[in-house]
Amino acid sequence: MSNIDCAISTPSDPPFILNDLVKRIQNAIPLDQTIPFWNILWKKHMMSAEGERLRSQKAAIIEYAASCSSLSPDEIHFSSACELLFDLVLILAQGSEQDWYDRLSIFQLMAFKKYFAHFNIALKACDGEVEGHESAASDEHELLDCSDLSDLTESEPEYSGPQSIILIKFRNFNTFLKDTFLSNKSAQELKMSIPTYQPKGPRQKPLETACYPTAHEAINLLRLELAHYLKVIKELQESTSSQIRTIIRISELPSTIAQITNPQSLVAYTTESKFSFRAQIYQQTALFHQLGTILNKWTPLEVRESWSQNAPNKIEYLPSGLGNLMLPTGAAAFFKLLAQKPILPLKAFPFVVLFLIGGESNFDFWWSHSIAPALDYFGYKIESNPPKGLFSKLIGYLKPQSAMSKIEKDGLTESTLAYTPHGLIMAKILKNSVEYFKFEHEVSSYMKKFHIPHPEDAGNMSLIDYYNNCAICCTKPLDERCTTVLQVQFLNQLELEKRFPGLIHGGVTSVPDPVQIGVGTMYDYKDLQRHKVCKDQQKIACCGQHRWIITTGDPTHPRQKEDKVEMVLFDAFSDSCLKRMIVNFNHSTEVAALQRQGRVGGDMIPFGTRVPKGGAPGDGLRPFEGINATTISGVDEFFAQAENAMAYDKVAKYLDPDLYHEIQRRTMDSEKLGRIGGTVYSCHNYMAIQHLENTDACRSFCSQLELVRNHQYEMAFVYSQMGYWIETESNTFWTFDASLVHGTMLPAEKTAAQMRTRTRLRDGQPAGGGGDVPVSNGQHKPTRETDNRRAAEHVRNQRERKQRDAYWNIAE
Repeated sequence: MSNIDCAISTPSDPPFILNDLVKRIQNAIPLDQTIPFWNILWKKHMMSAEGERLRSQKAAIIEYAASCSSLSPDEIHFSSACELLFDLVLILAQGSEQDWYDRLSIFQLMAFKKYFAHFNIALKACDGEVEGHESAASDEHELLDCSDLSDLTESEPEYSGPQSIILIKFRNFNTFLKDTFLSNKSAQELKMSIPTYQPKGPRQKPLETACYPTAHEAINLLRLELAHYLKVIKELQESTSSQIRTIIRISELPSTIAQITNPQSLVAYTTESKFSFRAQIYQQTALFHQLGTILNKWTPLEVRESWSQNAPNKIEYLPSGLGNLMLPTGAAAFFKLLAQKPILPLKAFPFVVLFLIGGESNFDFWWSHSIAPALDYFGYKIESNPPKGLFSKLIGYLKPQSAMSKIEKDGLTESTLAYTPHGLIMAKILKNSVEYFKFEHEVSSYMKKFHIPHPEDAGNMSLIDYYNNCAICCTKPLDERCTTVLQVQFLNQLELEKRFPGLIHGGVTSVPDPVQIGVGTMYDYKDLQRHKVCKDQQKIACCGQHRWIITTGDPTHPRQKEDKVEMVLFDAFSDSCLKRMIVNFNHSTEVAALQRQGRVGGDMIPFGTRVPKGGAPGDGLRPFEGINATTISGVDEFFAQAENAMAYDKVAKYLDPDLYHEIQRRTMDSEKLGRIGGTVYSCHNYMAIQHLENTDACRSFCSQLELVRNHQYEMAFVYSQMGYWIETESNTFWTFDASLVHGTMLPAEKTAAQMRTRTRLRDGQPAGGGGDVPVSNGQHKPTRETDNRRAAEHVRNQRERKQRDAYWNIAE
């Protein structure tokens, strides 16, 4: 231990004023102290249960800690004093004078080195909010953060001072990872030492007879405990010194991480149901990325740069070479193998369910990421790359019009595969893939009649000529063409607020009695004098579409870099495509709608991958809660969302090829983790005040699939900073930048009430009988820089895995 200048007192009882609290602590000390993490859990539950008493004795607790350690009360944080009190009571009951000295020495050292954080979620009881043993329904950003005092009481002869603490932290994390991911224990066996406190909430007390967690609660506890350890490790000071690397290697953490992040580890988990909880934790915490990032933190920069330069351009899996079984060569036989064996890690990486769509690059990604490791695990002879021609055989089997007949003939339907371990899911994947390819062909055929501009021509042609690509009207006068060009004046936020005070976070409406959703200022749309963008039925009758090009630049000249250009397309999809997209939109989901803090009415339900806004250490790029590829309904939802996302891409490539290719570039790695690319938001009865997202948002695409309203212009899209508004109709598609002020025209209160209580049925018929009821359904497909960056980090971590393991002297 480092030399401490302050004197440490001899063992002394707490003052009489704390007598009642001390007795409660003594009575709660567990009899069995051999259970891992008993110290953390005992203190966590006691601090939650005794929150009020701890707060009421705050001054006395801090004074006692100061008297024992000879520190000033001003130097002691309340949460650390509470932890010290619990430990000293335990030492007085069971420990020795040396234990007393060691604990107070560490307490002083930590105070001097400022290792203590200024908040502790496990001690919210001390800071005004009591929290107990929460169930799995807790907020996804909330992390269990218990100060692991066992980290600070062990002694390590090899090191002294802070280094011993760092080594113990790494060893404890390593022990947790080995127990959770490499042992032979189920989630409940790992957490059977944790009695449940009832009732949940501020007045909880331990039950006289222990009630142990359910499997669901045990998994959630493990996830939260993992988040705690990640937080502890990531808060350690970054260093690339050889001494720190020696400490990490002594802890054996790199070897454990190598075993857990080995692609074959997930296959082992799925072979026995008791281990399936590990795959669930993988998905919820983006564990591959988290563990790779930990080792990167203590790797010298020049070493990491060499990894980046020498790593393969794509994820590669190097087979063990031990397999001797021959891989089936035919498509039907290959699909039957996937039905027999747990080849697809649907629980850990649910987007693998889309491995057959999205092109050969997507198939190659999932081959190296999941399929090849699983085949190698089950003894098949494979190579790094898929067998030559395999993808073509699989797609050739599914794309023809007769595909379902072949599937039935080869026994790949749900009824014939029902008795195989993974047959029902595999049969659903095949059936939905066939339907996906049919729909893709239908959308592509419809879009072929529209010429898609080539981005390379943009610099040589005026904006008007660049988009004059309709074969029917391209030779007609400008005002008779199906493309309308509008030049607008852009207003920055200061100019907008000066001209229209209160418009930002205010409302725009066309009705006298608009709904109120947190609106301070309300504007009539006429007072804003914004340009109106609307559908011309004559143009649609002539050419089948009506497109608007809105620009802040001169449309008679080539598009300049500083020009802002947005697009609107009316009648974007054929009638049959639109009908199918509405059915897909209305597919049932387990994903919860976002909470938009009073700025937005209606539901906005996400589907895809994203980094939670909390940015907590346990967070990573992962699917939204509720996305599930292990059920028939879950697989159907994946393909429903993928079909709509594909249709949007087809239209986007025609409407604004520059933006389409830019989004493709930005989401290159996001696409690898989910073929719908980032996130698709399904907006049901969406209405919003004039607002803007943070600067993390990028230009993106939006659609109005169907719209029924009581009054003209209700639910219209208002793009205040760009100086126009869109009279949206069913089957409208447009671009916009969410970082600019935008929203909708707020509907009448009566309309909003009808929207909240009545919806249209999936077959398109109105609910409740009678005529149409107000309904507004559409989807938004944005991209966030945060998600794109994290996706790139995920892919890079996977590409560099072999080099990282080799550097940390890990024998494969």
